[in-house]
Amino acid sequence: MRRVLILGGTGWLGREIARDAVSRGAEVVCLARGRSGHVPEGARLIQADRTSPGAYDAVQSEWDEVVELAYEPSLVASAVDALAPRARHWTLVSSVSVYRTNDEVGADESAPLVEPHDLSRYADAKVAAERRSAAALGDRLLIARPGLIVGPGDPRAAISAALAP
Repeated sequence: MRRVLILGGTGWLGREIARDAVSRGAEVVCLARGRSGHVPEGARLIQADRTSPGAYDAVQSEWDEVVELAYEPSLVASAVDALAPRARHWTLVSSVSVYRTNDEVGADESAPLVEPHDLSRYADAKVAAERRSAAALGDRLLIARPGLIVGPGDPRAAISAALAP
């Protein structure tokens, strides 16, 4: 059975990723504070504050997949430090915000990124998180750079629907 660890999993995106993995027959564990909601049926929640020492102690086993949703470089770095040796594959959900420009026709994943000078800025923090993850995980890492993510359970869905033409 495929073992999936989701770092988060109680907010809407993490919960949807967990729900999908459960529906595909995976054993799913969500490591989260548990303040944003609940994990889907079939997934297990391990409550932990990722800023605290020992946050990853309860998940020190082998994982087929780890999914990282955070953008804060310190959270990403602590997760990578604690879990990279135990992960066969790692997915970092990043953002198209990391690209230096967004008006280049035909640009692809190799387009220039912002330089992470101010980690309080979302794009800079995501680039720093990507680089830290890549350094630790190499070819075991998938960096997903979506645009706006919306869907079932999204708290902004009502706003998005109201803004639609």
